Amino acid sequence: MSREPKFSVCEFTTMPSSFAEDLLTYRKAGAQGIGIVEAKLPEGRDDAVRDRLRESGLQATLCIPATQSILPLPQIKRDSDPDVRVASIAESLRRFAGLGAETVVVVTGPQGEYDRAEARRIVVDGLRTLAR
Repeated sequence: MSREPKFSVCEFTTMPSSFAEDLLTYRKAGAQGIGIVEAKLPEGRDDAVRDRLRESGLQATLCIPATQSILPLPQIKRDSDPDVRVASIAESLRRFAGLGAETVVVVTGPQGEYDRAEARRIVVDGLRTLAR
C-alpha cells in the first residue's frame, strides 16, 4: 500500500447519491480514493461492493462506520448502550478491513449523562476493545 498523498473524496459530500454513483463521480473527477460512509453501502453485498470498488480503481481511504462514536451523539438516534455501540463499530471495522480500508474514523462522542471519569473509562475501554 502506497503512503503517498491521495486525492480522496468523502461520501458525506455527495448525499444522497449512492455508493455506485459515487464511485463513478469520484473517479471521473480524478480522485484516487473514496471515504466510504457505511450507511451508503448495500446490506449483505460486501462481495459486490469489493468488486465494484476494485473495478473503479479507487482505494477505500477514510471510512466512517454506521455507528460513529462510542458514546451516543445526541443528533443521531441509535442505541445508547456503549457496549452495543462498540460491538457495532467492531463489525464495521471488520467490514472495512475486507474492503482494504486505510483508515476508519471513530470518535469518542460527548460526555452526555456520564460523569467525566465514567465517560473516560467507557471510551478508553471501548478503544482498547476495538484495537484488539
